[in-house]
Amino acid sequence: MIYFPYQLLRYAQKSRDVYRGYLQYIIESESKEGTFNSDNDNHEAGGIKLPHLTESSSDSRPPSKRSFKRLSRMFSSASLRSVSTTTKKSVILFEAPVTLPKPPPQDPVPLKKIAVEELIIKEEGVLDQYLLDNLSHSLGAEWKDLIYHLGVRRSKIEQIKRQYYNTSDNSLIVYEAILHWFKSTCKSTDKVGILCCALHHCGRDDLAQGILDRESKLRHLAKIRIEDYRLKSAFGMLVKSEEISSQWKDLAKLLKITDSEIEKIEAEHKDATDQCLMSCLQMWLQNQGQKATMKVLIKGLKRAKHIMIAESISNHFGLKK
Repeated sequence: MIYFPYQLLRYAQKSRDVYRGYLQYIIESESKEGTFNSDNDNHEAGGIKLPHLTESSSDSRPPSKRSFKRLSRMFSSASLRSVSTTTKKSVILFEAPVTLPKPPPQDPVPLKKIAVEELIIKEEGVLDQYLLDNLSHSLGAEWKDLIYHLGVRRSKIEQIKRQYYNTSDNSLIVYEAILHWFKSTCKSTDKVGILCCALHHCGRDDLAQGILDRESKLRHLAKIRIEDYRLKSAFGMLVKSEEISSQWKDLAKLLKITDSEIEKIEAEHKDATDQCLMSCLQMWLQNQGQKATMKVLIKGLKRAKHIMIAESISNHFGLKK
């Protein structure tokens, strides 16, 4: 057999061109060893059970000559039983150093890379990637004061500077520093207020005011979206009511839908009153725009004497009476 001392740890010979080991010729020999089987507890010899000769015997008299003769005949006729065991031993007859060639090196298996998209931050109201990028380009020498008031550590700033050591544009450093603050700040924190306060301390009230104006616009748009979602959900509740669907023309007049528009809706859907009601409500939403609110719809339902459905819609969306 061939034995390599580093067979299990073959990478220990990585620096060598060949594998080095030993060629050994080993034989296995067997040897027998004999032992006598004796049981002192049972006083056996050769399978013959001997009588107990103890001082605590019930017979207190000394053994007679006849007993000694009987024991001598028993030991002379019986032979002690012998047991043989076999053991195997390995003997090395020959040993010589050998070298084996290594297989040609294989190219490393390419790593499976996960497709990573470009790092972008999720929009959280006003603060998005577009605003932070414009802010980093609008700041001048006061960017250091801004980073200081935002609470970014000096070690982090030095790390970002080393990352962009070969660029003279400070906007990249400012953007990375503000992005680090944005990602390390808890979501429940008022990030807009903290950023505007830091800009005020830096003397850039113009940038802070721009952020506040953008926040007010986004809040207004969010209100419009919420109101639109509530209205469409209320439309679905109204269409399911057979009472309102059958009297859709009365509700359309209260919502200021003209007679010509009512005739047009009726011509399109004919006897499908639920579709007529849905078209009527969508036309009212399109004509009134931002004036089409939940309050106006509930008021129109109450004037059309559909008080139960008006109250259920008001309670469903948690509107004040």
